[in-house]
Amino acid sequence: MLKSKKKLFIIGSGGLALEVYELIQKEKLNFDIQGFLSQEKNNKEVIDKKKILGNHNYLKRNISKNSKNICIVIAIGDPKIRYRIYNDLYKLNFRWPSLYPATLKWRYSSIGIGNIIFDSVNISPKVNIGDFNLIHKNSFVAHDSQIKNFCNINPNVCINGEVTVDDFCEIGSSATIIPRVKLSKNSKIGLGSVIVNNTKRNKTYFGNPGRIVSK
Repeated sequence: MLKSKKKLFIIGSGGLALEVYELIQKEKLNFDIQGFLSQEKNNKEVIDKKKILGNHNYLKRNISKNSKNICIVIAIGDPKIRYRIYNDLYKLNFRWPSLYPATLKWRYSSIGIGNIIFDSVNISPKVNIGDFNLIHKNSFVAHDSQIKNFCNINPNVCINGEVTVDDFCEIGSSATIIPRVKLSKNSKIGLGSVIVNNTKRNKTYFGNPGRIVSK
């Protein structure tokens, strides 16, 4: 017997939201997409016959009574906006599924809620992924690593073994984090950088080896 599809709203209307939409279609994930919710005022576009229904407050006004049967995905690149939207809605008991390809195997690893992981990502055994992270195509996360919450890992990133990525970190495309390094909260890693030492909170790093470029 076929399972009934779960109703899903996508918060976001830009390129990332379209990538998430394509991921759901390509992987034939068991969701019935109800529409998009835009952070832009008066956005009345239609995306593949799916309407933009307003901003996320639409859910408060129209869906809150049946919230336990509704799934939400936040397809917005800015981690702090994702955090703000989740904090605004979490008391309404919506479901926050993590989306990822069926080919991704969770071998002794764990994943929280609200994550979006695109195709061609490789997750090794004994990896712990928290909540509301974005992991883009062709990235690699090695054994015994931890990615906490609201992080962005862009395409072609290599996170080696026993690395910790703290909340709100953003790692640019093609960056490498060597084994046993800790990225402290709100660290930003530039494109192609190689991080060989622990980072400091709220700093931006660039280069090989990565050095602080913002105070």
